[in-house]
Amino acid sequence: MKKSLVIVNRSSGSGFSESELRTVLASVLGASLPTLVYPESRADAINQTYLATAAGVEEIFVWGGDGSLNAVVHGVMSAQTEGYKSPSIRIIGGGSGSDFLRTMRSHPPRANIAVDIGLVEILDTGTRRYFINGLSCGVTAEIAELKNAMPRWIPGSLKYLVATCLRIFRGKLSTATVMNEVNFPEILGVMVLNGQFVGGGMRIMTRSSADDGLLESVLLPKLNVIDMIRAVASTYAGGLEKSLVAKVEPVAVPLKISFATSGRFETDGEIFDARDVVVSSINKALEISYL
Repeated sequence: MKKSLVIVNRSSGSGFSESELRTVLASVLGASLPTLVYPESRADAINQTYLATAAGVEEIFVWGGDGSLNAVVHGVMSAQTEGYKSPSIRIIGGGSGSDFLRTMRSHPPRANIAVDIGLVEILDTGTRRYFINGLSCGVTAEIAELKNAMPRWIPGSLKYLVATCLRIFRGKLSTATVMNEVNFPEILGVMVLNGQFVGGGMRIMTRSSADDGLLESVLLPKLNVIDMIRAVASTYAGGLEKSLVAKVEPVAVPLKISFATSGRFETDGEIFDARDVVVSSINKALEISYL
């Protein structure tokens, strides 16, 4: 029998029921249920995952959204860099956004998929971050920050939509950045995606795959308010690249993103500031499935 662990974010989504979670786990594992762990913070979730991986746990179940999944990925990848064998990750759901789960649903349930993991090297501090769904900077990262500040009772998809509208009407949307030594003086932002969805169901890409060895970069040009609203609407109608307002290119080599002073970034909803980062992909780094 496999050694298993469940990482539970009780504050994720609209509500948590341990009895419902145990029912779901029993349908998969039978009578012998794994230990449920309730981390007190993101740092605690990363640490608990790291310790479990180092102790030889073979599979980790995740109850939560993209942020919870991101913390588990950080813990597993940190242990992997030290030579420990990575457990399989099983996504149960329960998050308000769960955008990576939406992408995974193009595969059959419970099928192990060797997925790519995004790596962000922050040159300012010499630190690194991982992402499984996507990275963004500029206006899109600011929208994620506004969403995070909203009350938990608001549905996740509505949070992102409201945050987008608030950021649009705040004004001063464009920013300047340099990507791989090419200067972009006025853009809304950049997204580097492993999955197809962001923002609780906004479909940015229609052809992106989490196991193709590539990331997709999306350059969002400066737009007027009307065109930006149309672009947002297009994400619910099939994909942003169909709106012809975004330049979409596969990223097969490291991508350096630089700001003159400091810019706002987010990875799977986690916000940080940096001036210079290098984004790359660790191909087929982890085995992931969903229930």
